[in-house]
Amino acid sequence: MTVSRRFVLGSAGAGILFGTSVQASSAATFAAVTSTSDPRNIRAFKLLLNGLGWRTAVDTTYTRTFYDFVRTFQRRNGLPVTGLGDEATVRFLASRRTVAVDTTSWHAGALKVLLHKHGYVFSTGADATPYLTGSSLAFAQTMLDLGNFRVSAGYGHTQSNPDAVIWTRLFGAPRIGGLYPVSQFSSSVKGTNCGPASAVAILASRGKLPRNWAYTTAGAGAAIDDFRRSCTLDAVAGVTDRNKIGTEYWELLRGFATYGLTGRQGGIADTISLGRAGRATICGGNIRQLPWWRTTFSGDASHWIAVLGTASNGDFVVVDPYLSGSNAYARRITEAGLRLYASTNPGYRVGHPRVQPPDRNSVVIN
Repeated sequence: MTVSRRFVLGSAGAGILFGTSVQASSAATFAAVTSTSDPRNIRAFKLLLNGLGWRTAVDTTYTRTFYDFVRTFQRRNGLPVTGLGDEATVRFLASRRTVAVDTTSWHAGALKVLLHKHGYVFSTGADATPYLTGSSLAFAQTMLDLGNFRVSAGYGHTQSNPDAVIWTRLFGAPRIGGLYPVSQFSSSVKGTNCGPASAVAILASRGKLPRNWAYTTAGAGAAIDDFRRSCTLDAVAGVTDRNKIGTEYWELLRGFATYGLTGRQGGIADTISLGRAGRATICGGNIRQLPWWRTTFSGDASHWIAVLGTASNGDFVVVDPYLSGSNAYARRITEAGLRLYASTNPGYRVGHPRVQPPDRNSVVIN
């Protein structure tokens, strides 16, 4: 294995762990939409009612008048008459329509508002008003975000219309932030940009929007390139084209420093324990040992992935920046699978100046 081959994916054996995220927990019992609910839940509930022809102002208030309005809707549709956005009512509303590209799709509007609540930020608007556009780009990103939300909720990835179960999960509390499956191939450096791409995925997931962020998976290349520049990459002996090799943990830390983040080097044990606590990580390892590459990737190669926390079933949720196109979506991996990936990093050997051993492949951000 040559040095150039080892660095083809843009990593060595290190990883970045950092700071804030929502701690993982099992799925909670559905909480009815009431006057004290998250305003985005109230807005989404009203959008769903409008979708079935029950016209009401789409705002974030739950007044006595609206309470009576909901009771009338429930009575006429044979539902429990509570006046609240309870689980039976939400399931009924969700099952009667599908999302669509056009701006008249009230259900698409509700979906976008709820995804925005879970960290899928398509705009800087407080309740994602520009996110409600009817363009094909906005709709495609919405469905991509929905597929990744399914992964974080412990379900399989699909970009089909959400069923009643997914709708109830969407009304639940945010768990780990938005999962943006950014691809390193959208950047100018492409094959060696997995480190910066993973960093951008984590920044976006935390709601700390990267510089030059375009709010879409397809438009993430400029943000990835910006982060790479902020790493102030070291010159490497014998390498004339610095873009042919990737980034190491200390270089990535320079990039994070431009966002006011500092850190220290840790190991895979930190990645596991902090990941279970909901703290996002960048983890280095052998791409060939990732389950989705094991039978298709030719040869071993060092790589970076973003580990964003855990799904409700306990698996780790990751973004692999080497994925592209329709395959660029968040994946789940078991603890054993993550440890295997990290422990088989082919870039490490004793005396190598840039690559760290398996027990030193993460960095905790203070």
